[in-house]
Amino acid sequence: MTRVSLNFAWPILLAIATGLAATAVSYADITQGPSIYLNADGLTTNGDYISVTIPGAAGSVVTANASASYDGGADSSVTATSNSYGGLLPLGTTGTYALASASLSFYFEPVPLLEDNPYLGAVPVLFTAYSTVTAIAGGIGSDPADMAAGISLNYRSISGACAQSPAVTLQFGQFGFCGLTTQSYALDQVYLVSQTSISQLDFYTDGTAGLNGYITGTVDPTIEIDPSWQYASDFAIEASPIPPSTVPEPSYSWLLSTVLLALLGAGIYNKKHAASH
Repeated sequence: MTRVSLNFAWPILLAIATGLAATAVSYADITQGPSIYLNADGLTTNGDYISVTIPGAAGSVVTANASASYDGGADSSVTATSNSYGGLLPLGTTGTYALASASLSFYFEPVPLLEDNPYLGAVPVLFTAYSTVTAIAGGIGSDPADMAAGISLNYRSISGACAQSPAVTLQFGQFGFCGLTTQSYALDQVYLVSQTSISQLDFYTDGTAGLNGYITGTVDPTIEIDPSWQYASDFAIEASPIPPSTVPEPSYSWLLSTVLLALLGAGIYNKKHAASH
């Protein structure tokens, strides 16, 4: 009986195994996860929610809460609220009775979807956000209330607002003169972002109030490749807190194992065949 050598199969099987391994391995550039910090009247956490109701000074009660939401980068938000109520302010005393803050930072990078990327320059990314801040002072003798919110891209401020109460305390802040009581802002701006290095987005809301004062702030930004850009469909935003994986995906694992077993079987067969001759 004529025996057929399997030597011819080695190059083919090896090429298939190499291709499967290369396809299955994913190397993500971003390894840093999101950073969250919440403060509700002095109680802090790096989690996504915190709430507290405690007796305050001068017979007051303080309620405060802060929250952060991170969905993988494209759409995240922070909210912080604090309220001091029911207290009687002794003459000649002042102080902060309510405070709350929330901040979130994450990392992102525009990545090409095509293996042969036709564009190598900076990528236009559309940043949109809507936020509201409110600060209401507690009345005569109480310390003023203030609340601010802002967004920074690579440590450079791109948007923000602040509110203060009463009117006599209005100051020139980071974003211009603070508005009275309640202020809102809308961000709808395109910024050029590198596709060869990781960028950082930070946003926060933070404030304090005196006795019987109230503060609240919310920041809700969204990022996406500028849809009006000619190469918009060739890029996507990658923002990952998960370390890169080098484990073959399940859909490829069984096929890769089969090919490797075939290579092993072919080797054993050829050795036996050679030994018999």
